[in-house]
Amino acid sequence: MARVCAPGYHTRLMVAYDPRRWPDADRRLRDETIDALRAAIRAQRSRGRTPSAELEAAIQTAARDARERNISPEVLLVQLKLVAEEAGVYPSIGLDESANALREWLVSACVNAYFKVEGGLRTTETGEPS
Repeated sequence: MARVCAPGYHTRLMVAYDPRRWPDADRRLRDETIDALRAAIRAQRSRGRTPSAELEAAIQTAARDARERNISPEVLLVQLKLVAEEAGVYPSIGLDESANALREWLVSACVNAYFKVEGGLRTTETGEPS
């Protein structure tokens, strides 16, 4: 049986949101930023709980890249979690507490870097109010 719609009426296909899907290119971090994050996260896994300077720098770069490209913090965090999984850091409940601690640190550090506040105003890396 064919589906008939009234003239001028179009059906719409609804697609469920997939949080594991990479965002479109215009809302994605630069490739070099993603590569640096992945390498820093992978290296951090063997270094323990204290974040390395390499990881801190990669988080700062990702936050700056997101701000400069007008990527929302939510989209930035989705990408951060996808990169962490690519680097072997998966969410787990009660199984791998060091991985959970690293994921929690990554999210907190990324949010703090994105909303970096100096003198009461969010600023750009050059110190100018944004």
